Amino acid sequence: MTSRRGPTRATAKETRRSPASVGAAPRPLLSVYVESAPGERAVAHVAELPGCFAEAQSLDDLPALLEQQLVKHRTWREAHHLPWVPAQPELRIEQVVSGPRPWLENGAGALFAIDRRLLTDEEYSAHLLVLACARADVLRAAHAIPRGAYDDRAPGSDRTVRETLLHLARTEEWLVSRLGRRVQVAEPDPLRRLVDVRAATLEHLARYDRVDRDLIFIPRERPSDDPEEMWTLRKFLRRLIEHELDHLEALNLATQHWSDATGLE
Repeated sequence: MTSRRGPTRATAKETRRSPASVGAAPRPLLSVYVESAPGERAVAHVAELPGCFAEAQSLDDLPALLEQQLVKHRTWREAHHLPWVPAQPELRIEQVVSGPRPWLENGAGALFAIDRRLLTDEEYSAHLLVLACARADVLRAAHAIPRGAYDDRAPGSDRTVRETLLHLARTEEWLVSRLGRRVQVAEPDPLRRLVDVRAATLEHLARYDRVDRDLIFIPRERPSDDPEEMWTLRKFLRRLIEHELDHLEALNLATQHWSDATGLE
């Protein structure tokens, strides 16, 4: 993984190219944006692949974990026939923001430079497609678990299946409120609540004019631990997709645990 640096003087050795490299196609470039709290954690986000992110204990640990996440994310995208990049992309760190702690319960997240850019129609559609695939997987995993096991905890999880599903719905309601909208669904059934909350979210998103996709919001209702945290539509979609995929992994583990325990597929 490389990072952007200022211009440097190239040596004769650096500028000389081997015959094999002449005419070789350049590796595709993926832009990485990082949130870091020194001594705590660091999170890397791949801009061109919504939902592809890695979390590590330090900046030094990030590159290896991000490479692993790229492999997993590629497998997931291919299963859904989502666009992917050719093998062996080059990762380049575009920005590191120190201080945000989005992994905390009420932790603020960074507003990267790219988050301020206007979402194109193509980018907007790509984000919504990834979001739809993630939600379909969440519902598929939840339906594969017997309702009688919804109050059981899977190994390695601090939430029951029911708590995880309701957490997904509540977090989506909160994320929508970061854009000055309000979604409140009182449905107690976790699956129906997920469906109703997503329907309300998409209804709000449909009201966005294209020219408003780079507006910056500073929510005053239910703020994070940084009352001046800024949000844009791009940041909202990034956080929502990553949160969905993060908990999808826990639900898949719960599904596998139940399947192993009962001997059913």
